[in-house]
Amino acid sequence: MLAAGHHPRSDGRRNLAKIIAARGGRDKLRARPFRAHLRTISFGEVSGPFVVELKRPLKMHMQLTVQNQTMVRVYDGQSGWANNPFAGKLNPEPMSEDEFEKYHRRIRL
Repeated sequence: MLAAGHHPRSDGRRNLAKIIAARGGRDKLRARPFRAHLRTISFGEVSGPFVVELKRPLKMHMQLTVQNQTMVRVYDGQSGWANNPFAGKLNPEPMSEDEFEKYHRRIRL
C-alpha cells in the first residue's frame, strides 16, 4: 500500500533528476550534439543489435536487426519514415501522424 500523498510518478522524477545530475546536469546533456546507444535486444530465443543515434536538433536514426531482418526508423524533426520487415513492410513508408508526434515529443529531450 502506498503512503498517503505518495505518487509513483514522483519516484520516476527523482530518479531522472539523479541520472541527469550524475551526467553533469541538464545544460551539459543538452550541449552534446550527438548521442549513440548500442544494445542487444532479445525476443525469447532470438536477439540482435539495437542502435539508436540522436543528433540535435530533433534527429533520430534507429535500427534493429534480428534473424537477418533489419527494421529502420528515421526522423528529422519535420518528417519520418520506417520499414518493419517483422510486420511484412519491407519498403520504407512515411510515419503516421501519431508515430511522428510520439517521436517528436520523445526526441525533444
